[in-house]
Amino acid sequence: MQALKDGAQIVVTGRVADPSLFVAPMMYEFGWDALDHEKIGAGSGIGHLMECGAQITGGYFSDPGFKDVPEPWNFAFPIAEVEADGSVEISKVAGSGGAITLQTVKEQMLYEVHDPANYITPDVVVDFSQARIEQIGPDRVRVTGLTGKPRTPTLKVSMGCTEGFIGEDMFFYAGPGALRRAQLAKRILEERFKIVKLEAEDVRVDFLGINAIHGAATPLDAPEPYEVAVRVAARTKTREEALKVGREVDGMAVSGVGHTGKRVPHQDRTREVIGVWSSLVPREQVSPQIEFFTS
Repeated sequence: MQALKDGAQIVVTGRVADPSLFVAPMMYEFGWDALDHEKIGAGSGIGHLMECGAQITGGYFSDPGFKDVPEPWNFAFPIAEVEADGSVEISKVAGSGGAITLQTVKEQMLYEVHDPANYITPDVVVDFSQARIEQIGPDRVRVTGLTGKPRTPTLKVSMGCTEGFIGEDMFFYAGPGALRRAQLAKRILEERFKIVKLEAEDVRVDFLGINAIHGAATPLDAPEPYEVAVRVAARTKTREEALKVGREVDGMAVSGVGHTGKRVPHQDRTREVIGVWSSLVPREQVSPQIEFFTS
C-alpha cells in the first residue's frame, strides 16, 4: 500500500500471501487502517475469493453430470466490485464461459481453509463464519459479512533446503491380467533394489489408476483395470543412488514380466529435490523496503 501512496504505477513484490495482492489496493482506495481487523479481514476474504483467478468462475469445479458449467475451455477471470464497507459483488466478463454461482463462490471460499472462523494470513485472521452469499443476477454474486480478528504477532518464513535426489521412471501393462503382472513387476524391482544395494530414504512403486493417489486407503475390491502404469520412485541422498532406479527399470523391458511396455526416457530420470522448511518469526524482525525504478 505504501508504494501506491508514493505514486507507484506497478508494484513488484517478493513472496507475499495471495490475498495481500488484493488487500493493498483496497487499503489505498478506501483509506483502511492496517490494524482495522474488520475491514482488513473483509478485504482479505475478498482477496481469497479472487486469488485463484478463474477458479471462482468455474475452474476446478466441473464434475460432468453433477456440476456442469458452460464452455469450460473459455473461462474468464472474475471481477470484484468492492465497497468501502467490505462488501463485494463478483461477476465475470460477458460472453465468457464458466459461471459465477453460489456453488462456485462457496467452494472457493472454503478452498484451502481449515478453520473458516480463523483463517490466518499475514495481514489479519479472516473470519468467514458470518459471510452471507446471495445470487443477485446471472453470473453475479454478492458477498457481505466478511470480517476478521487481530493479526498474529508472528509471520511465517519459508526457506528452501536441499533434500537429496529423486530417481523416477515408469512402465506399462495392458489387457487382461494387467494388474497381476504389475504386482509381480513390483516384487521383482523390490528384490533387484536389494541386490544393487539401493540406499534410499523412501521407495514408492505405485500403480497409476489403482492406488497412486489414495495409497493404502484404496478399496481392496477396486475394479480390475484394463491397463496399469507402474511408477517407480526413490528419494536418495546422492544422484548416484537415484540413477539406480532408471537402470533397474530399463531391465524390465527385456528381463521382466511378459508384455511390459517401456517408455523411451526423453528426459533426465533423476532430479534434485528442493524442499521447504517453514517457521515463525516475530513480526518486528521483518522490515519491508521500497525501491523505485523509473523508465
